Amino acid sequence: MRKRILPRGLVVALLFSMFSILALLACSGDTGPAGIAGQPGAPGDSGSSGTDGATGPQGPGGDQGPSGAAGPQGQKGVAGAQGAAGSQGATGSRGGPGAPGATGPAGSSGSSGSSGSAGSAGPAGPPGPPGPSPISTVVTSLVANAVEAGGSTTIWGAGFQAGESVTLTVLAVGGGVDKILVSTPANDSGAFMIDTEIDLPVGIYTLVGIGGSGSTETSAPLMVAEAK
Repeated sequence: MRKRILPRGLVVALLFSMFSILALLACSGDTGPAGIAGQPGAPGDSGSSGTDGATGPQGPGGDQGPSGAAGPQGQKGVAGAQGAAGSQGATGSRGGPGAPGATGPAGSSGSSGSSGSAGSAGPAGPPGPPGPSPISTVVTSLVANAVEAGGSTTIWGAGFQAGESVTLTVLAVGGGVDKILVSTPANDSGAFMIDTEIDLPVGIYTLVGIGGSGSTETSAPLMVAEAK
């Protein structure tokens, strides 16, 4: 069978057309769905072998198509194995004591407790020492004679207890200080008489007799006159 050879110019034109179509396809957007396949054409006659034409230049790249929608989220992955425990940290130094807190308010007083039962009576104590003799209810009295300055006088007293020591005192002598003249015991009847010297300035004074066993205090005037 005789082969049919295409002219060289026709081959070059076909190649250029193919590159132009490829360039247009590259510059176009997303590829549309494929069309229905056509019926196969009848086989053409085999032409004579021609000289291959030179490869044409590559066409420019097309614009990038729009980004597609985000896909659905994938399933959660399996949890990884637990890591090994870290080494224990160094022990910190002990902190100092904190400042003392403020004093709290005083609490309310508690209720009084119930009274305890009375204890049993203790044994009787030893008898005490005898008390002093009962004070006489007799009214005491005191009498003193008038005396010259530097002289002596006689003083009488009655109503004291038998044997009681009686102290005779002049009140408020020389700036308000009391002056003791003499002490004497009472007789069995509670009376006494005593002579004593009077060393006092001229004037009138209060003479007091005080019983040492608790007899009632008694008083009398004491007159000191100028010496003649």
